[in-house]
Amino acid sequence: MNMNPELLFDMVAKTVPQNLHRNILIVGSLAAAYHHRDRLTGQVVATKDADVIVQPAGAVSECAQIAKRLLEAGWQRTEQCYAQPAAEPQSTLRAIRLQPSNIDAFFVELLGLPQTGQKEMKRWVPCQLDDGWYGIPCFKFMVLLARDRRDTKVGIQHASPPLMALANLLSHPTLGTARMEGAIESRRILRSAKDLGRALALAWLRIAVPSVAWSLFPPMRIVCISDTHEQERSVEIPPCDLLIHAGDITFKGDLHKLGAFDDWCETLPLPKDRILVCAGNHDVSLEKTPEVAAHAFLNCTYVRDATVVVDGVRIYMSPWQPRFNDWAFNLDRGSAELAAKWNAIPDDTDILVTHGPPYGFGDLSVRGLQVGCELLLERIEQLRPRFHVCGHVHEGYGRYETDFGTVVVNASVCDARYRPVNAPIVIEW
Repeated sequence: MNMNPELLFDMVAKTVPQNLHRNILIVGSLAAAYHHRDRLTGQVVATKDADVIVQPAGAVSECAQIAKRLLEAGWQRTEQCYAQPAAEPQSTLRAIRLQPSNIDAFFVELLGLPQTGQKEMKRWVPCQLDDGWYGIPCFKFMVLLARDRRDTKVGIQHASPPLMALANLLSHPTLGTARMEGAIESRRILRSAKDLGRALALAWLRIAVPSVAWSLFPPMRIVCISDTHEQERSVEIPPCDLLIHAGDITFKGDLHKLGAFDDWCETLPLPKDRILVCAGNHDVSLEKTPEVAAHAFLNCTYVRDATVVVDGVRIYMSPWQPRFNDWAFNLDRGSAELAAKWNAIPDDTDILVTHGPPYGFGDLSVRGLQVGCELLLERIEQLRPRFHVCGHVHEGYGRYETDFGTVVVNASVCDARYRPVNAPIVIEW
């Protein structure tokens, strides 16, 4: 049927709760039509469905929440959308296809982004709704669509036409003789005709939009925060593949405050191993009774003086800093004990996370003093990790380039008055 893309985007945005808008990435014909809406004849596009990717990869619970909200708003399952009694075998699972109550010639299908390393062209991920099990189809090359996400005025995102054309062409590299499922305006379209159209669109877009990064390997989007001091719910976390917290979760290390932080982590659209947390000088209980971490952190990964590998990226995290008002994880400035902590950082570290900054980068205090660690600076000059994420000195918030190739990110959320006014800093790997 003929659909106005702006009306569809507005319909979805009004129906789905605002906190789930960041999880929606509209792809396919409607996304392309929205992007080129000023050129559309009659402001409409002929299509039978809207493909909605629920991001990031692995966001199964968010997919279920979106489906539930649409059903509560009166949307209905299509005839091809019905539950199975179990998650296995996955080959029997049906896609979640929902249509507005007053439009029976159009539906929305919920898709997923593939996990890193997916080899199959298509993988079904089980998703449980109130009436049983459904499947979220994850297509291998849809990972490209996260490379170039475009914002809209209604708060949800759509994929860029160039990368949609490329992803579809890679998914259908040969011209077939089969016809597509379903009909458009009473016509069943040859799959080969659609694939040829994609090839022509890709060629045209490559010339018309030369600034697009044509990479098959989208970067890992990493959000960095630090020094939230019990105000994490005031922080808006943008869509990402990984979240890093560089310490000072609390004011005084109270256990119930650590638990409140962990509860907040559970609300994020990220699995536990994609939320990495370091301690800071205010997190006193994590030094005095380190065993509490096993009980306090159930929805994130607490890392102390250790390496975590995420998608091949080696991330080392350490809470120590030169002595500061005799709080937690303090060692004497310039001491052998502090040097030993930094010497323990592996040579192959890609991203270094410490609570305190190195000397001279993001360490200028409100009194005009540089309070970063000189020994830490010496070590990162030797190691030259691509990124060094830190916090501790609230006034030092920002991103700093070094002359030895490392980018230092002071991700303090709070300012000198402990107000959560600084936005998370996004880096890409």
